[in-house]
Amino acid sequence: MPFVSRVIDKLRYVYAQQAKKARIKRASKLLSGPPSIVLGEADVAMVCLIRNGMYYLDTLLSHHRKMGVKKFLFIDNGSDDGTRERLAQEPGVTVISNLLPVATYECDMRAEIAREVISGGWFLFLDSDELLDLSHGEGRDITEYTAYCNAHDTTCVIAQRLDMYAPDPLAETESWNYEDSVRRFDQFSEYGITEFEYHDRENVDVWWFLSSNDVTNPGIKLKFGGIRGEIFGEDCGLTIHPLVKNLPGIDLRPHPHFASRVTCADFAVLVRHYKFAGPFLSRERQQVALGTWQHGEGEKRLNVIQDSDFSIRSVEDQQYSGTTDLVASGFLACSKRFLSQFPAPEPEARDKGQEHN
Repeated sequence: MPFVSRVIDKLRYVYAQQAKKARIKRASKLLSGPPSIVLGEADVAMVCLIRNGMYYLDTLLSHHRKMGVKKFLFIDNGSDDGTRERLAQEPGVTVISNLLPVATYECDMRAEIAREVISGGWFLFLDSDELLDLSHGEGRDITEYTAYCNAHDTTCVIAQRLDMYAPDPLAETESWNYEDSVRRFDQFSEYGITEFEYHDRENVDVWWFLSSNDVTNPGIKLKFGGIRGEIFGEDCGLTIHPLVKNLPGIDLRPHPHFASRVTCADFAVLVRHYKFAGPFLSRERQQVALGTWQHGEGEKRLNVIQDSDFSIRSVEDQQYSGTTDLVASGFLACSKRFLSQFPAPEPEARDKGQEHN
């Protein structure tokens, strides 16, 4: 491509990005909470894009508050189920309304609004149906982990995500509230998970988003598939970048799962994903009917699930009992340096931690 054409294309891209950012800013409106959040160097603020997430809120907030997350930014995409009103009652919570279509603006919306509202500290990017578990985190505060990252000049923490499920039919589980679902959805499966090197360009379609990143622990792999791959044939990514330092040189969300221009820490953490909790089938049907997402995964799931008598089961069901076993097995790869500072908790601490989940 001639030099002049490359320059023109670059200018068009920059203009389009600036126009998108300006559109997001115009469409954003403060609904409740403080308009700005200032964090200390190791403090963490959760950033969550949400629409009609009332079902998840109590457990979502309490779980992450217990680990030391004190500030929350919710980007509301048009809730009409009481989510906005419920969040307005919560301390330390800012709610910004933005009604732009998430299929087009999801990544930029998260990044731009987060940067507009939050100064300093670290971002914790999660969806409403996700819960973070820190490796060997029972009884520990999340700021211990971010302080560790700050001390070792790392700017991102990699998480492996597991889809949690119960063996009961969907017709039964859809009536469980989220707190009960989190307690009773204690099954996961590593069957069918494939993994690749973090910078594998040949086998990983998203390699470009990762190409500018440094990884301090080569034992951390990119994982794909899992129970959704086994049952629905989805090649879904399980590896994500939920915890990212708030620095100007970092591209926070060029992809829904990843940050770019980061240095990844030498340990991985876990994100438990509760996609199948509550009225899962009705959510899927509504999102497919509205065309909320463009990836086609909802259609795949509905083609397999014919009715609410369907049960989520793997040929190798496993029971979740905290991160310790996953660290020991290498599913959550952690360096010797990390483990020397964050050793496995004593059994009593593990049991107490599970009571809070």
